Amino acid sequence: MRLTVHVWRQSGPKARGSFERHELADISGHASFLEMLDVLNEAIVTAGGEPFAFEHDCREGICGSCGMVINGIAHGPQGAVTTCQVHMRTFQDGDEIWIEPWRADAFPVLKDLVVDRSAFDRIIGAGGFVSVNTGSAPDGNAMAVPKDNAELALDAEGRFLGLRTHTKVPIGAYFTNDRNIRSTTGGLGGLAGVYGMPAIHARVTGALTNMMTNAQYRGGAKPEPKSPSP
Repeated sequence: MRLTVHVWRQSGPKARGSFERHELADISGHASFLEMLDVLNEAIVTAGGEPFAFEHDCREGICGSCGMVINGIAHGPQGAVTTCQVHMRTFQDGDEIWIEPWRADAFPVLKDLVVDRSAFDRIIGAGGFVSVNTGSAPDGNAMAVPKDNAELALDAEGRFLGLRTHTKVPIGAYFTNDRNIRSTTGGLGGLAGVYGMPAIHARVTGALTNMMTNAQYRGGAKPEPKSPSP
């Protein structure tokens, strides 16, 4: 899609800022908002300019450090998600997008879209921390797989004919966004491993539980690809 973006440019806390206009083309609807900003910055650097400063960390909808105001709405038009989880399919071809920092007296602008969050950090630090041993995810290879959950079919010469699996995955206590659903399907691509498998029937059941909401995070919360026995 083609977009016109107006991004806030401010060189420092004491400087006067203003919007800077840029035209973008061929932006994928599957790209995240921060990936769109990456594309914009790459184009600016290629042209010999200075990229926009914006803050981010996890890019997985967890930390919230990417907060900014998009078209006058904190975090953007997609409800209940952080800026990094806003995808460009939320916008239409030809849209104008206005991007500015999240302004507040307690969070002065440092540069462009980056604000000083140290006041918030001090509040968090004053609250201290707790240490709770919640354990870790069990090793998938250490768990026996019942035949009801995985079955491998071979021909008379031992060649693979097909694989059938049923994986059960806890989603958490409530549904927040599509990251919860991705945790139920994240491991399906590895079911066949290095082997050629003519057919795979994979069934995944996502269960709501009384635990904290679950989602993919750097390898966690994904159904483990199993090594089934015939």
